[in-house]
Amino acid sequence: MNQQGPDYQNYSLEELEDALSQLDRERFPERFVELQEWLVKRRDEQPASEKAMDDTYYGEALEPVPKENKLWVWFWQGLLIGVLLLDMLVIFRQGYIPAAWWGEWVFTQVLVYTIALSGAFYAFVSKDNFFSRNLKRRSRSWKFTLAFVPLLFAMFLFPFINYVIPAAGHEFATYNRYEYTTTYKLKTRRKGCHYRADLDAAEGLTSSTICITKRDYDSMAPSGKIEVAGHRSMWGLTVTAYREVP
Repeated sequence: MNQQGPDYQNYSLEELEDALSQLDRERFPERFVELQEWLVKRRDEQPASEKAMDDTYYGEALEPVPKENKLWVWFWQGLLIGVLLLDMLVIFRQGYIPAAWWGEWVFTQVLVYTIALSGAFYAFVSKDNFFSRNLKRRSRSWKFTLAFVPLLFAMFLFPFINYVIPAAGHEFATYNRYEYTTTYKLKTRRKGCHYRADLDAAEGLTSSTICITKRDYDSMAPSGKIEVAGHRSMWGLTVTAYREVP
């Protein structure tokens, strides 16, 4: 039984290039040859100015990407999405205060991991894979885009290292009931924790933010002292209650 293949005659140049990058050459050798032929035809049909531009920015048609490289694409996508979701989960919760000893090492860890991940990422995009092909083919300023990769990693890593890691350690550590007093300032914002109190560092805990109710926000002074209670471990404190200190 013959399997009807795609009608490449109606494909645009970009669609043909995408189809070629995803085609299994060993399984469909006839389609590979047909795709190459249609790519040549589509390039010949282009105006001279567009053809010169494509040659400058996109290069010639590439052969299919090795299957093993697809796993690395999924790895980087999963890594960024996973870190982002964990960051949002912990940050918007705003009920955890990291220990001061951990806060002292956050900047160093962010710097080290940013350098390591950026190096691994640059090594990844220097190879032939779906991501590097699409980046170079679709973005004329792809080198300029890559310059922002370390900044992007740092933005993702800071909340992850500052909150997610110690919060996870706190959940699995032994903790006790704990209360302490510190100073605060009331703040508001549109997203996440709308009404909040910014706490100053005190008693081995870093400066942090806790969400408060609108009722408390309206009744509390704009700044002053606050007593915070919760469960404390070597990693920090999970806030369970708070009250303004006269």
